[in-house]
Amino acid sequence: MSFTLGDLLAVARRFYPAGVECCTDAYDAAEETLRRFEHVDRVGPEMAGPWNALKSSAKVAWPEYQRWDATYLRLDPCFKLRLLTTKHPDPERLVPDFYGITVVLSVSALAPVHAIYTVFERRRGGRNPPPVIVEGACPETVAEVAWLDEQARRHMRSVRLTNPLLEEIVPDVVNDTRRAGEATVVDCLFGVEKS
Repeated sequence: MSFTLGDLLAVARRFYPAGVECCTDAYDAAEETLRRFEHVDRVGPEMAGPWNALKSSAKVAWPEYQRWDATYLRLDPCFKLRLLTTKHPDPERLVPDFYGITVVLSVSALAPVHAIYTVFERRRGGRNPPPVIVEGACPETVAEVAWLDEQARRHMRSVRLTNPLLEEIVPDVVNDTRRAGEATVVDCLFGVEKS
């Protein structure tokens, strides 16, 4: 199974409104917004069994890693697993204020697709500056990304989306934090919080 840009734009337009501003009564009452909430409320329980199996597999495969299920379907319409690895960046990679490498798997509840990111977490004083986010694998996370991709295909029956498809703009559509002309495929299918 594969998805074209046209397929993904159709999914985004089905679940996100056009012609309204985000975070308004009109946005909240839009047919597309209500359809999205109804959809995730229906498919969430159906997808929970395979998702729990995937998480159990991660616990066995990576017992030394912290695992965090960051799923909240009404906020970000995806199942999200964060693996905080015990790895450090390649010495050639400059990541100021580095404190951890996290691999994030996001499986959309709106279409059978998933995305994987490597996140270089940073900390400065008591604050966390924006992380360095890389779509897919880095030299440090090749094994984890390949394993998560295989598990998502096996358990969730999804296919992986990669750049540049993820960053394509969905014209006219607005989502919870992006105005018309700003929302991307990744924003619409997985929510706006990649990390």
